[in-house]
Amino acid sequence: KTDFSRSAQIKPAVNQIEAHPYLQQPSLLSWSRQQGILVAAYSPSGNNIYNLSRALDDPAVAAAAASLSPPRTPAQLLVQWAVQRRGTVVLPKSVTPSRIEENFVSFDLPEDVAARVDALDRGRRYNMPARLGVDVFGEHSREELDKARRDWIEAQKSKA
Repeated sequence: KTDFSRSAQIKPAVNQIEAHPYLQQPSLLSWSRQQGILVAAYSPSGNNIYNLSRALDDPAVAAAAASLSPPRTPAQLLVQWAVQRRGTVVLPKSVTPSRIEENFVSFDLPEDVAARVDALDRGRRYNMPARLGVDVFGEHSREELDKARRDWIEAQKSKA
């Protein structure tokens, strides 16, 4: 067991993390389960502020969703995949009533389809604060952080 007393007085009950087919974080999920910590996964479709490709738009996701009977939307596939992955709580977001309704549709995702989504893991974090110049996850060099910060500031100036 982990000794939480070194860093916290109370063991967390829930850890909210970015999790989608491009960033599955299996070791963190496994460790969390071992510790009795529930994982709440945000951004199940891989939405991001960097204009990078999203899992929602991946041709493999679209093909997998269309292969289901009845066919499902890519968003439905991604939400169900996240729900079925060992009890992860999923936090999809939408302001569109029809999409909100769509997010609540529950169905059994066949193992072969889940495996196709599992194969998409790229270890790609989309919602990281590099633009703030902070290396929260220990994944970037000082140069990368400085560039991300400069790029983000320039992007903000061009929006003004």
